[in-house]
Amino acid sequence: MVRGKDGKFIPELIVEYLRKNGIEYITSLPDITNYTIDDIIIYCEKESVKIDDSEVDFNRLIREAISSGYDKRYFMKNEREERKIFEKEFREGFSYVLNQLGLLDVYRNLNIIVVGVGNGVECEMLYSDIKNITIIDIAPESLNQSKCILPNAKSYQEFADNLQSVADSKFDLYLSLRTYQSTYFNIYSSLKEAKRVLKKMAL
Repeated sequence: MVRGKDGKFIPELIVEYLRKNGIEYITSLPDITNYTIDDIIIYCEKESVKIDDSEVDFNRLIREAISSGYDKRYFMKNEREERKIFEKEFREGFSYVLNQLGLLDVYRNLNIIVVGVGNGVECEMLYSDIKNITIIDIAPESLNQSKCILPNAKSYQEFADNLQSVADSKFDLYLSLRTYQSTYFNIYSSLKEAKRVLKKMAL
């Protein structure tokens, strides 16, 4: 689970967001491994039916709540400092993977999408010399910060499981660091989106 800057975990931040929007009857969320955003939405919808409050748009509210929660997480000062401490390891690991894929010498010239770009720390370390780059994140303030570091990048505030602004078969390389470990992350749907936006390989 990801803890926010005020010591709260993402499920707690979601509940807090719902309460701020008048949803008082949801006081906690299920603590179930591999629960996705869609599972949380369904849970909340079922709870709303119990008290005849079925008109609430939980799909919108839950996604807004998660976006807000991750902004609180990403703007922690110690989180940025922690990543800076491990800059050498980040660079070496990144280069190692690209080298294994045979892309180390050419990736800067590829059309690249970075999903879950966060607050821009990795931008400074890894992406600053990429010519054609699109950055995605669910957290608006974090995304704006990354955009300041990569002013030539295209940017979209979207979830990895629904890259609705991104065309099919557009990118040579899809990058995502740690995003697939996120709370309520839908790995299956996100991988389908990754496949959709990547160019088809010639056989």
